[in-house]
Amino acid sequence: MIIIRNHRIRVNSRAYRRNDAQDVSFGAFGRIQTNANPLVPGAFVVGDVLPKAAIESMRPNISGPYAVDWSRSQSVGVDYGGPLRFLRVGKPPASLTLKKLREADLRLAYLECPYRRVAAAINDHPEALKHFRSSRQRDRARIVSAVWIVMEAELATEVTANANVELFYQGHSLGIRYGTTRNKRVTLPSGTTFAYRLLRVSSWTNDGKVASMKMDNP
Repeated sequence: MIIIRNHRIRVNSRAYRRNDAQDVSFGAFGRIQTNANPLVPGAFVVGDVLPKAAIESMRPNISGPYAVDWSRSQSVGVDYGGPLRFLRVGKPPASLTLKKLREADLRLAYLECPYRRVAAAINDHPEALKHFRSSRQRDRARIVSAVWIVMEAELATEVTANANVELFYQGHSLGIRYGTTRNKRVTLPSGTTFAYRLLRVSSWTNDGKVASMKMDNP
């Protein structure tokens, strides 16, 4: 069951952030700000993004399509944070509003990279490793390892038919190659992240590399 809220979405027992989701991209890393209100997750402040080559080599998985009872959502919950967009078949992304969600046949897809691959990417990127090792950032450093994307049902069904996908860049926009031979593609321009998962380092090796990571629970 998927429940949409202003600051997060909840999928079964797990919660995912929605704070400023329209500005968050797969592979971005930064820090969490503390929040005086325990009911509102601290903001994720993006510092940088992993190099394109590192992200393209991460070999993520995709799952879905996930249906949502949008009639239970409120406009403030859907529109929270800024201008969101959804992916369409053969057309540019369109603005995502509660009216669209209730009129169009839309689904969620979940793109995620296993923890060990994220750790390896950080260890191979000096700036990211420096960020996570910084004594000032260590407890608050986070990286985006998964994103939820709204798509037309037809496209979501097609993209998620095979769990193994590849990432590529078209200019500054990240994209997904999918299909049995990875011969189909869809780009994920700014504004298409609906919610996201953050990871934090849970243990280090003796030589200062990331040993393991765990999900940050908003």
